[in-house]
Amino acid sequence: MRVYFGVLGPLRVEVEVENGGGQHSAAGPERLPRSPVLKGLLGVLLLAEGQRHGGIAQGAAQAFLEEVVYDPDGNPLTASFADYPILSATEVPSFELAEMATRTTYNSLGAKGIGEAGSIGATPAVQNAVVDAVAHLGVRHIDLPTTPQRVWQALQEAADPSSLERA
Repeated sequence: MRVYFGVLGPLRVEVEVENGGGQHSAAGPERLPRSPVLKGLLGVLLLAEGQRHGGIAQGAAQAFLEEVVYDPDGNPLTASFADYPILSATEVPSFELAEMATRTTYNSLGAKGIGEAGSIGATPAVQNAVVDAVAHLGVRHIDLPTTPQRVWQALQEAADPSSLERA
């Protein structure tokens, strides 16, 4: 059996974290997240860019704040968009796309898929960037989503490791 994965989407992300409250944001414009994607021939460039933009936005939202929450009886507390946190278009970090088109030999067109290129890499890239931003303070891991509350909690635990024993 031959397995082939046609799209690679490496990302570079930098975030800034406020140590006092755990608020985070994508770094300034000189350090935008970058997304080069190794893909085949592009049929419609605008659609391909839209796929990548949407995927990166979805992956960043998942890493920053999206979470399904249930009460103790198993009822969803985030059952509508009024309760489920999502990034609006104004909250999505700015980013640049880099083109790295390569032909595939697996079909006569040389084309590859691009649908999940942004979303697959964005979530772990953003989470790793948040953890990296506070690693110098002793934080080694933050569960997804990396909400300001979870970042703040990780900062508190890193400053006072005995708090883990009391929890």
